[in-house]
Amino acid sequence: QDIWIQRDSVNGPLKGSCASFVLQHDGYVIGGLDDFGFNRKMYSYSPSQNNWDNEESIGGLSGSGLSRGSASSFAIGNKGYVCLGQGDTNPYFKDLWEYDLGTGAWTQKADFIGTARRQAISFTINSIAYVGTGQDLTGLTKDFYKYEPTTNTWTQLNDFAGTARRQAVGFQMGDNGYMGTGDDGVLRTDFWMYTPTTDTWMQKANFPGTARAGATGWGIFPTGFIATGEDVNYAYKKDVWEYNYFGNSW
Repeated sequence: QDIWIQRDSVNGPLKGSCASFVLQHDGYVIGGLDDFGFNRKMYSYSPSQNNWDNEESIGGLSGSGLSRGSASSFAIGNKGYVCLGQGDTNPYFKDLWEYDLGTGAWTQKADFIGTARRQAISFTINSIAYVGTGQDLTGLTKDFYKYEPTTNTWTQLNDFAGTARRQAVGFQMGDNGYMGTGDDGVLRTDFWMYTPTTDTWMQKANFPGTARAGATGWGIFPTGFIATGEDVNYAYKKDVWEYNYFGNSW
């Protein structure tokens, strides 16, 4: 129908740079930056009830120091994951935390094997997570990795084929991952498809909207969407664009 309907506002103070994932049709928002600094709180949203609930903060009762924003996140099965990011006293994280929907508990898992970083992208394909790019202590990155929850292991993959960057958008659509936009020193409009079976990247039709960083994206095969973000003039965007897989067109 191509319409937007306003829903219940998220709990807690106004915030940005949050992580998010979906478990059993409910949305989860984790951490982020508010007027008081970075936090580790998590809230869940039920579409059927149109309300938010407070959930266990990342790390549970012993999670002091785990507050963060600009983290990466993904969901596999009934478990959600948060990794990387930055905090009030730590500009770059490399830890990985798993949230179990069944128990409501957080467990630390194997550290990310790349450099500690923030503003990386992530997506999942066939119960495997893919994480890469972002900014680390030395600058912008383009390396890429996969995480297998059954073995709790990370494996390095081929680098992203575009330029090193931060604040790009990444999402899964069908059996492929997609990545585009972001900041490599200038704001970008390029758009790429990742094929996990061959560990290769292929450039697709450029995003036709204004170059931007910090956008959001999602995929429902055969269409993908990119929306919002911030342009070169520091203006926040609210436009929404649709990508068609078969036509390689926007």
